[in-house]
Amino acid sequence: MYGAIIVDRQDLLSTPIVDFERKLKEKMVALKVITGYGFDDSNWMLVHELKFYALSLRRERCSLHTPRHKELKGIFGANVDTNKCYVLVAWADDGSQSVFHRLFTISDYKEPIPLEVLNELFGSLRLCGKGLVKCSDCGKECNAKSGNRYFAGTYCDDCWLGRTGKYQGKKGWQEVERRETYN
Repeated sequence: MYGAIIVDRQDLLSTPIVDFERKLKEKMVALKVITGYGFDDSNWMLVHELKFYALSLRRERCSLHTPRHKELKGIFGANVDTNKCYVLVAWADDGSQSVFHRLFTISDYKEPIPLEVLNELFGSLRLCGKGLVKCSDCGKECNAKSGNRYFAGTYCDDCWLGRTGKYQGKKGWQEVERRETYN
């Protein structure tokens, strides 16, 4: 049996993040009762321009002085409250391809997800509807059906071949994927 939580776009735009999280958890409990199966408590569906997308919203909690905490301080500044860091991710309807990934902070739990984050999300979903995604490394638009894939990421030709991006000069993501054992 399958189940999905479909979130209304207006709820996404206006519900304070703490209430949004609470509502998702309540719906997940209800879904478990109905289906008999437990699901990850952060996954939900969004319909955008008549296509389904799987989304996940989670807090990016981490302990002080861990590598992740240091990384978040580097991104958001030394005074970042890591309890107010979130990650919003969207995948194509089959879950095999990431179409959006954004780390962000909020200043108050009474705020909804920041409008700039949602505008980026909806922009990425519009791109996906046109058969395009942003490169998982450099962010440049590329063909969603490209063979330049590593796990859920899709890469432009330049990052895939190592002309630009994280693995520039090191044979690119193509080499990373080639070395993967998938075990």
